[in-house]
Formats: sequence, structure tokens, C-alpha cells
Amino acid sequence: MAKAAWCTVAPMTGKENAPINITLPVYTGRLARNTSVTVTNKNGTKPTKIITSNQASAGNILTLDATKPDVPKTGGTVTINGTSNSSKLKFELWGVFVGIDMLIPNDVCNITVKANNTAITYDTIIAGDPGASAKYNFVATLVFKGSPFPTDIPCSFKVIDDAENEKQCTLKMLAGASTLSVDKTSLNFTAAGGTQTVNITSNDEWSVS
Repeated sequence: MAKAAWCTVAPMTGKENAPINITLPVYTGRLARNTSVTVTNKNGTKPTKIITSNQASAGNILTLDATKPDVPKTGGTVTINGTSNSSKLKFELWGVFVGIDMLIPNDVCNITVKANNTAITYDTIIAGDPGASAKYNFVATLVFKGSPFPTDIPCSFKVIDDAENEKQCTLKMLAGASTLSVDKTSLNFTAAGGTQTVNITSNDEWSVS
């Protein structure tokens, strides 16, 4: 059986007593690999000897752009690049509003991710598992609608691999308009007094004076 193409042997021929060098290149696969080099005599019964070369895995690889420019309040598209050898990826966009962490919903930002130019699904084994034998490139495309928030929103795009390693890319969604409405603008009370309810609809913090 022939050796793998990624294994280099020099020289490939010789005679009598002589050394050969077996060279393996840098490997970025998640799983260990091996190949066999077969040395065969030319004459007689053509005896053979097999040399097995084992190469360790590269472990889990995950890289991601660290930062991206601010997103205008009217929306826009952000492209984030990364590399991995994970069998699957999780990807989420988180933001901070009035001190509370929140998952940014799809109707505010739609996320698509492609690995080696093929769309992948959240936390689902990537077709063909390319990371088993080499790292691959992935591209996340974030399409923001106009911001529904009245303040700037610091955001973190998070990617998590199958070993729960995490990388983040930070960006900011710039403030949209502050909105406020009430369902009643005039109330009438009897002389005896009482309580009536007014419903407030807002995307902002508010106060009453």
C-alpha cells in the first residue's frame, strides 16, 4: 500500500546500507493520523519492511476576528472571519442593555455562517467533518436591521467549538430612536377619587414627574 501524499521520503530508491528521511508537514487536523512507508527489495523474493509513521493531532483550533467597527443605527452588514477544526460550531450575538446581558434576536440581527464556503447549522456536525484532517476557514455574516434600542449596545459575537472553547468578536450597535407612547392621554375622575391605569409603551428607561 502506497504512503499518503503528505508523507515525503528521500531518497525513494537506493542500494545496500543507506538511510532514508521521512518528513511529515505541519498538521492542523483535530484527529491523529498515520501512514505506512513500505521498503521493498528489487530482486529475488522481494522482501518488504513497513515503517508506520504516526502524527499527533493539533488539538482544537479556534480563531476569530477580535473587533469590528460600529454598526450604524440604520443597520448594516458585518463580516467576521475565523478558523477552526471543530466538528461543529455554536454562534450567538449577545448585547448589553441597561446593564443586562441579552441574546440579540433574529429580527434585529440575522446571522449566517459558512465553513469552506458552505452554509452550516448551529451546533450541528459539519458535512464531511473537514476539521478532522485540517483546519478550515469560516465566515459569519451579521445583517443588522435598524436599531430598536435608544442607547448604544455593546455586542459580543461568540463562537464556541465542540470542546466548549470560546472566542469573541466585539462591536457596537449605535443607538436608534427613543420611543414613548401611552394608551390614554386624558383621565376623568369622580369627586370620590379612584385609580385608573395607563399603559406605557417604550424602548427606553423612563420616569414620571
